Amino acid sequence: MEKEVKGIFEKTELAHYVSLLYEKEYNEKISSIKLQKSIYFLFAYWAGFGKKLSEEIKEKKEKGKINEIYLFKNPRFQARQFGPVEIDIFSEYNENIKLSDIENINESIEDISKKLKKINSEAKNFVDSFLTKNIFKISDFSLAIRSHKDLSWKKAWKTKENKNKFISSEKIVEEYFKKYLND
Repeated sequence: MEKEVKGIFEKTELAHYVSLLYEKEYNEKISSIKLQKSIYFLFAYWAGFGKKLSEEIKEKKEKGKINEIYLFKNPRFQARQFGPVEIDIFSEYNENIKLSDIENINESIEDISKKLKKINSEAKNFVDSFLTKNIFKISDFSLAIRSHKDLSWKKAWKTKENKNKFISSEKIVEEYFKKYLND
């Protein structure tokens, strides 16, 4: 198990927001695959951008740092058949239970949106834009196929013994920093 890490948002609250935002945009419940890939790609791209900015600040020897390169606290991704799965969110969202049906999560999308914006408006704006302009427009299985291209998933999934193996959050960050964001 990975060490406890700080992050901007609580992951179940972020997942609930993603679920409600999708439902608002498309007037239907989000699938488990779409939710999982949304959480994974949000995490990966935000962390990659955060690491890039942090490296640029170090390089220029400027004061300041990026406080949280992790979009949510304590990410725990596992390699699964359809790509990376955040296991804590998966346990709360499956074929039988939807996040929006859980009794202790009864906030509206407006309430959660305000709360996330108050915590970090830049991160909240990234979430909204990335989801509505990218992830939500892509089919579930196209997202799964795209996640299968990531080395961090491939390495964890490569043998039968490694099925459902945890993927290092740091490896995901490094991969997205190097592969997609390091010009």
